[in-house]
Amino acid sequence: MPALDENQIPVIQGFIGSTREGATTTLGFEGSDFTAAIVGAALDAADIQIWKDVSGLMTADPVLYRGARTVKVCSYAEAAELTFFGAKVLHPKAVHPAAQKNIPVHIYNSKQPEAAGTEIKATAPACSNLIKSIAYTRPVTLLNIQAGVGAEGVRASSANDFMRSLINALNRQRIVPLLMAVSATSVAIAIDSNSVNEASERDLVEEVSKYASVETHSHKAIVSLVGEEIKNDSAFAGLAFRAIDRVKPRMILHGSSPITINLVVAESDVESVIAALHQTFFAELDAHIFA
Repeated sequence: MPALDENQIPVIQGFIGSTREGATTTLGFEGSDFTAAIVGAALDAADIQIWKDVSGLMTADPVLYRGARTVKVCSYAEAAELTFFGAKVLHPKAVHPAAQKNIPVHIYNSKQPEAAGTEIKATAPACSNLIKSIAYTRPVTLLNIQAGVGAEGVRASSANDFMRSLINALNRQRIVPLLMAVSATSVAIAIDSNSVNEASERDLVEEVSKYASVETHSHKAIVSLVGEEIKNDSAFAGLAFRAIDRVKPRMILHGSSPITINLVVAESDVESVIAALHQTFFAELDAHIFA
Protein backbone atom coordinates (compact mmCIF):
# COMPACT_ATOMS: atom_id res chain seq x y z
CA MET A 1 0.00 0.00 0.00
CA PRO A 2 2.75 2.55 0.70
CA ALA A 3 4.06 2.07 -2.83
CA LEU A 4 0.58 2.55 -4.28
CA ASP A 5 0.05 5.65 -2.12
CA GLU A 6 3.14 7.11 -3.82
CA ASN A 7 1.72 6.33 -7.29
CA GLN A 8 4.26 3.56 -7.86
CA ILE A 9 3.38 0.36 -9.71
CA PRO A 10 4.54 -2.69 -7.72
CA VAL A 11 5.47 -5.73 -9.83
CA ILE A 12 5.46 -8.97 -7.87
CA GLN A 13 5.83 -12.62 -8.68
CA GLY A 14 2.97 -15.08 -8.55
CA PHE A 15 2.79 -18.89 -8.49
CA ILE A 16 5.37 -19.33 -5.71
CA GLY A 17 4.21 -19.62 -2.11
CA SER A 18 5.32 -21.22 1.14
CA THR A 19 4.10 -23.88 3.53
CA ARG A 20 3.15 -23.15 7.14
CA GLU A 21 6.69 -24.24 8.05
CA GLY A 22 8.20 -21.70 5.64
CA ALA A 23 9.34 -24.09 2.93
CA THR A 24 9.08 -22.69 -0.59
CA THR A 25 6.43 -24.37 -2.71
CA THR A 26 4.30 -23.68 -5.75
CA LEU A 27 0.60 -22.96 -6.00
CA GLY A 28 0.06 -25.45 -8.82
CA PHE A 29 -1.34 -25.06 -12.31
CA GLU A 30 -2.40 -21.45 -13.01
CA GLY A 31 -1.10 -20.51 -9.55
CA SER A 32 -0.42 -16.92 -10.61
CA ASP A 33 -4.19 -16.43 -10.95
CA PHE A 34 -4.54 -17.43 -7.32
CA THR A 35 -1.79 -14.98 -6.35
CA ALA A 36 -3.53 -12.14 -8.19
CA ALA A 37 -6.83 -12.87 -6.46
CA ILE A 38 -5.20 -13.06 -3.02
CA VAL A 39 -3.32 -9.77 -3.50
CA GLY A 40 -6.37 -8.06 -5.00
CA ALA A 41 -8.53 -9.13 -2.06
CA ALA A 42 -5.86 -8.10 0.48
CA LEU A 43 -5.69 -4.62 -1.08
CA ASP A 44 -9.49 -4.28 -1.40
CA ALA A 45 -8.97 -3.66 -5.11
CA ALA A 46 -11.77 -2.33 -7.27
CA ASP A 47 -11.02 -4.91 -9.97
CA ILE A 48 -8.83 -7.98 -10.53
CA GLN A 49 -7.62 -8.53 -14.09
CA ILE A 50 -6.19 -11.85 -15.26
CA TRP A 51 -4.45 -11.67 -18.64
CA LYS A 52 -4.23 -15.01 -20.46
CA ASP A 53 -3.66 -16.35 -23.97
CA VAL A 54 -7.39 -17.03 -24.39
CA SER A 55 -10.39 -14.70 -24.38
CA GLY A 56 -11.81 -15.76 -21.03
CA LEU A 57 -14.16 -18.57 -20.13
CA MET A 58 -15.65 -20.37 -23.12
CA THR A 59 -18.87 -22.28 -23.72
CA ALA A 60 -16.68 -25.37 -24.16
CA ASP A 61 -13.03 -26.24 -24.56
CA PRO A 62 -12.19 -24.78 -27.99
CA VAL A 63 -9.61 -27.52 -28.50
CA LEU A 64 -12.40 -30.11 -28.40
CA TYR A 65 -15.16 -28.02 -29.97
CA ARG A 66 -14.24 -25.36 -32.50
CA GLY A 67 -17.61 -23.64 -32.24
CA ALA A 68 -17.03 -22.61 -28.62
CA ARG A 69 -17.81 -18.96 -27.83
CA THR A 70 -16.68 -16.57 -25.13
CA VAL A 71 -18.79 -16.19 -21.97
CA LYS A 72 -18.82 -12.42 -21.39
CA VAL A 73 -20.23 -12.53 -17.87
CA CYS A 74 -20.90 -15.18 -15.23
CA SER A 75 -21.29 -15.46 -11.48
CA TYR A 76 -18.68 -16.43 -8.91
CA ALA A 77 -20.63 -19.65 -8.33
CA GLU A 78 -20.64 -20.56 -12.03
CA ALA A 79 -16.91 -19.85 -12.40
CA ALA A 80 -16.12 -21.90 -9.28
CA GLU A 81 -18.07 -24.90 -10.58
CA LEU A 82 -16.50 -24.68 -14.04
CA THR A 83 -12.93 -24.46 -12.78
CA PHE A 84 -13.49 -27.29 -10.28
CA PHE A 85 -14.79 -29.56 -13.05
CA GLY A 86 -11.99 -28.95 -15.49
CA ALA A 87 -12.14 -25.51 -17.13
CA LYS A 88 -8.43 -24.68 -17.42
CA VAL A 89 -8.75 -20.91 -17.81
CA LEU A 90 -8.55 -20.06 -14.12
CA HIS A 91 -7.08 -21.60 -10.95
CA PRO A 92 -9.93 -23.37 -9.09
CA LYS A 93 -9.26 -21.37 -5.91
CA ALA A 94 -8.84 -17.96 -7.58
CA VAL A 95 -12.54 -17.11 -7.40
CA HIS A 96 -12.87 -17.40 -3.61
CA PRO A 97 -10.72 -14.47 -2.39
CA ALA A 98 -12.44 -12.15 -4.87
CA ALA A 99 -15.89 -13.42 -3.92
CA GLN A 100 -15.21 -12.87 -0.22
CA LYS A 101 -14.52 -9.19 -0.94
CA ASN A 102 -17.09 -8.91 -3.76
CA ILE A 103 -14.39 -7.82 -6.24
CA PRO A 104 -15.11 -8.46 -9.93
CA VAL A 105 -12.57 -10.60 -11.80
CA HIS A 106 -11.90 -9.89 -15.48
CA ILE A 107 -10.16 -12.38 -17.76
CA TYR A 108 -8.62 -10.80 -20.85
CA ASN A 109 -6.63 -12.09 -23.83
CA SER A 110 -3.13 -10.61 -23.95
CA LYS A 111 -2.91 -11.48 -27.67
CA GLN A 112 -6.28 -9.85 -28.41
CA PRO A 113 -6.61 -7.01 -25.88
CA GLU A 114 -9.64 -5.60 -27.73
CA ALA A 115 -11.62 -8.83 -27.18
CA ALA A 116 -14.52 -8.75 -24.73
CA GLY A 117 -13.10 -11.23 -22.23
CA THR A 118 -15.04 -12.55 -19.25
CA GLU A 119 -16.32 -10.68 -16.20
CA ILE A 120 -16.92 -12.76 -13.07
CA LYS A 121 -19.03 -11.13 -10.39
CA ALA A 122 -21.45 -11.90 -7.58
CA THR A 123 -24.61 -12.00 -9.67
CA ALA A 124 -24.80 -12.61 -13.40
CA PRO A 125 -27.66 -11.13 -15.42
CA ALA A 126 -30.50 -13.37 -16.54
CA CYS A 127 -29.60 -15.47 -19.57
CA SER A 128 -31.88 -16.91 -22.26
CA ASN A 129 -29.53 -19.90 -22.53
CA LEU A 130 -29.97 -22.48 -19.79
CA ILE A 131 -26.23 -23.01 -19.28
CA LYS A 132 -23.09 -20.88 -19.50
CA SER A 133 -20.53 -23.57 -20.29
CA ILE A 134 -19.71 -27.26 -20.57
CA ALA A 135 -16.62 -28.46 -18.69
CA TYR A 136 -15.05 -31.89 -18.51
CA THR A 137 -12.56 -33.88 -16.44
CA ARG A 138 -10.72 -36.93 -17.71
CA PRO A 139 -9.52 -39.53 -17.00
CA VAL A 140 -11.81 -40.40 -14.10
CA THR A 141 -12.20 -43.64 -12.17
CA LEU A 142 -15.67 -44.59 -10.95
CA LEU A 143 -16.03 -46.74 -7.84
CA ASN A 144 -19.39 -48.44 -7.18
CA ILE A 145 -19.48 -49.53 -3.54
CA GLN A 146 -22.24 -51.76 -2.20
CA ALA A 147 -22.65 -52.17 1.54
CA GLY A 148 -22.79 -55.76 2.77
CA VAL A 149 -20.41 -58.54 3.60
CA GLY A 150 -16.89 -57.78 2.42
CA ALA A 151 -14.19 -60.09 1.12
CA GLU A 152 -13.11 -60.96 4.65
CA GLY A 153 -16.64 -61.67 5.87
CA VAL A 154 -16.90 -58.33 7.68
CA ARG A 155 -20.20 -56.44 7.61
CA ALA A 156 -20.72 -52.80 8.62
CA SER A 157 -23.21 -52.90 11.50
CA SER A 158 -25.27 -49.97 10.19
CA ALA A 159 -25.54 -47.47 7.34
CA ASN A 160 -23.88 -44.88 9.59
CA ASP A 161 -20.96 -47.22 10.28
CA PHE A 162 -20.64 -47.95 6.56
CA MET A 163 -20.47 -44.27 5.61
CA ARG A 164 -18.16 -43.42 8.51
CA SER A 165 -15.77 -46.22 7.52
CA LEU A 166 -15.81 -45.11 3.87
CA ILE A 167 -15.14 -41.43 4.70
CA ASN A 168 -12.32 -42.44 7.04
CA ALA A 169 -10.77 -44.62 4.32
CA LEU A 170 -10.90 -41.73 1.85
CA ASN A 171 -9.29 -39.42 4.39
CA ARG A 172 -6.50 -41.88 5.14
CA GLN A 173 -5.64 -42.09 1.44
CA ARG A 174 -6.08 -38.30 1.05
CA ILE A 175 -8.57 -38.84 -1.75
CA VAL A 176 -11.16 -36.13 -2.35
CA PRO A 177 -13.89 -37.39 -4.70
CA LEU A 178 -14.99 -35.16 -7.55
CA LEU A 179 -18.48 -36.63 -7.23
CA MET A 180 -20.23 -38.78 -4.65
CA ALA A 181 -23.76 -40.19 -4.95
CA VAL A 182 -25.20 -41.93 -1.89
CA SER A 183 -28.21 -44.22 -1.45
CA ALA A 184 -29.29 -46.32 1.50
CA THR A 185 -26.85 -49.17 0.86
CA SER A 186 -24.54 -48.03 -1.92
CA VAL A 187 -22.19 -45.20 -2.88
CA ALA A 188 -20.79 -44.18 -6.25
CA ILE A 189 -17.56 -42.18 -6.19
CA ALA A 190 -15.80 -40.50 -9.10
CA ILE A 191 -12.14 -39.64 -8.55
CA ASP A 192 -9.64 -37.79 -10.71
CA SER A 193 -7.23 -40.42 -12.03
CA ASN A 194 -4.51 -37.81 -12.57
CA SER A 195 -4.55 -36.54 -9.00
CA VAL A 196 -4.75 -39.92 -7.23
CA ASN A 197 -1.80 -42.28 -7.53
CA GLU A 198 -2.39 -45.94 -8.26
CA ALA A 199 -1.15 -47.04 -4.85
CA SER A 200 -3.66 -44.86 -3.00
CA GLU A 201 -6.51 -46.04 -5.20
CA ARG A 202 -5.45 -49.68 -4.73
CA ASP A 203 -5.17 -49.26 -0.95
CA LEU A 204 -8.60 -47.61 -0.82
CA VAL A 205 -10.23 -50.46 -2.72
CA GLU A 206 -8.45 -53.03 -0.56
CA GLU A 207 -9.58 -51.39 2.69
CA VAL A 208 -13.20 -50.83 1.64
CA SER A 209 -13.44 -54.36 0.25
CA LYS A 210 -13.18 -55.69 3.80
CA TYR A 211 -16.76 -54.61 4.55
CA ALA A 212 -18.32 -53.89 1.12
CA SER A 213 -18.21 -55.00 -2.49
CA VAL A 214 -16.32 -52.63 -4.80
CA GLU A 215 -16.48 -52.36 -8.59
CA THR A 216 -13.87 -50.19 -10.31
CA HIS A 217 -14.50 -48.61 -13.70
CA SER A 218 -11.57 -46.73 -15.22
CA HIS A 219 -11.24 -44.63 -18.38
CA LYS A 220 -14.31 -42.56 -17.56
CA ALA A 221 -14.89 -38.82 -17.74
CA ILE A 222 -17.14 -36.23 -16.10
CA VAL A 223 -18.99 -33.82 -18.37
CA SER A 224 -20.45 -30.90 -16.41
CA LEU A 225 -23.14 -28.48 -17.55
CA VAL A 226 -23.09 -25.28 -15.50
CA GLY A 227 -25.49 -22.34 -15.39
CA GLU A 228 -27.59 -20.37 -12.93
CA GLU A 229 -30.70 -20.88 -15.10
CA ILE A 230 -30.67 -24.66 -14.57
CA LYS A 231 -32.38 -24.33 -11.19
CA ASN A 232 -35.33 -22.48 -12.75
CA ASP A 233 -36.13 -24.88 -15.60
CA SER A 234 -37.74 -28.27 -15.03
CA ALA A 235 -37.25 -29.32 -18.68
CA PHE A 236 -33.47 -28.98 -18.58
CA ALA A 237 -32.62 -32.58 -17.69
CA GLY A 238 -34.85 -33.93 -20.45
CA LEU A 239 -33.13 -31.74 -23.05
CA ALA A 240 -29.71 -32.91 -21.89
CA PHE A 241 -30.62 -36.61 -21.95
CA ARG A 242 -32.21 -36.40 -25.40
CA ALA A 243 -29.11 -34.67 -26.73
CA ILE A 244 -26.94 -37.63 -25.75
CA ASP A 245 -29.46 -40.43 -26.22
CA ARG A 246 -26.84 -42.57 -28.01
CA VAL A 247 -24.57 -42.52 -24.96
CA LYS A 248 -25.22 -44.41 -21.73
CA PRO A 249 -24.04 -42.37 -18.71
CA ARG A 250 -22.60 -44.45 -15.88
CA MET A 251 -23.61 -41.85 -13.30
CA ILE A 252 -25.82 -38.74 -13.26
CA LEU A 253 -25.65 -36.25 -10.41
CA HIS A 254 -27.79 -33.16 -9.95
CA GLY A 255 -28.79 -31.50 -6.71
CA SER A 256 -25.52 -31.30 -4.80
CA SER A 257 -25.13 -28.04 -6.70
CA PRO A 258 -28.34 -26.45 -8.00
CA ILE A 259 -26.49 -24.91 -10.95
CA THR A 260 -24.64 -27.99 -12.19
CA ILE A 261 -25.53 -31.36 -13.65
CA ASN A 262 -22.73 -33.93 -13.98
CA LEU A 263 -22.64 -36.90 -16.32
CA VAL A 264 -20.07 -39.69 -16.02
CA VAL A 265 -19.44 -41.15 -19.48
CA ALA A 266 -16.77 -43.19 -21.23
CA GLU A 267 -13.60 -41.17 -21.73
CA SER A 268 -13.79 -41.85 -25.47
CA ASP A 269 -17.26 -40.28 -25.67
CA VAL A 270 -16.29 -36.82 -24.33
CA GLU A 271 -15.90 -35.12 -27.72
CA SER A 272 -19.20 -36.39 -29.13
CA VAL A 273 -21.09 -35.67 -25.89
CA ILE A 274 -19.80 -32.08 -25.70
CA ALA A 275 -20.61 -31.49 -29.38
CA ALA A 276 -24.17 -32.80 -28.98
CA LEU A 277 -24.79 -30.78 -25.81
CA HIS A 278 -23.30 -27.62 -27.31
CA GLN A 279 -25.49 -27.89 -30.39
CA THR A 280 -28.54 -28.32 -28.16
CA PHE A 281 -27.94 -25.58 -25.60
CA PHE A 282 -26.07 -23.00 -27.69
CA ALA A 283 -27.95 -23.19 -31.00
CA GLU A 284 -28.91 -19.56 -30.37
CA LEU A 285 -26.86 -17.29 -28.13
CA ASP A 286 -27.91 -14.53 -25.76
CA ALA A 287 -25.92 -11.59 -27.17
CA HIS A 288 -25.70 -9.96 -23.72
CA ILE A 289 -23.91 -12.99 -22.30
CA PHE A 290 -21.89 -14.50 -25.15
CA ALA A 291 -19.49 -13.10 -27.76
